Amino acid sequence: MHKQRIATLISASLGILACFLPWFNVPLFGSIAGVRADGGSVLLAAFALPVLIALLGERKCPIPIALVAVASILGTVAGAEGLLKIIDFNQALGKVGDSAGVFGEAIRSAASVGIGLYLVVAAGFGIPVSQRVLG
Repeated sequence: MHKQRIATLISASLGILACFLPWFNVPLFGSIAGVRADGGSVLLAAFALPVLIALLGERKCPIPIALVAVASILGTVAGAEGLLKIIDFNQALGKVGDSAGVFGEAIRSAASVGIGLYLVVAAGFGIPVSQRVLG
């Protein structure tokens, strides 16, 4: 298999795995996995398509340029969406702490972004990087 296809397959597969890992850890609610979070299923599909692209066609050759563009766009969108979710979560946490007093401060200090969402960002931006570097 061509090294570009392998790198795409690894990055996109990590993105799929990330959709099943915790995206948010919130006291009283526990961990919220990506597939249960808003937009998680869409990101799962955005990572599944590059996996298919990497597996289809002549595996010893690089991915055709049109499909490279599709995989790169999907990866960039997934990574950006993950980054936006991290920013939105942190902004929402700031508002909870300000408006709910001691209880809000306790939630803010204990709530966190889960490993899955960070992995979504890394895997999403890893797809176009692997296309460019190894293509």
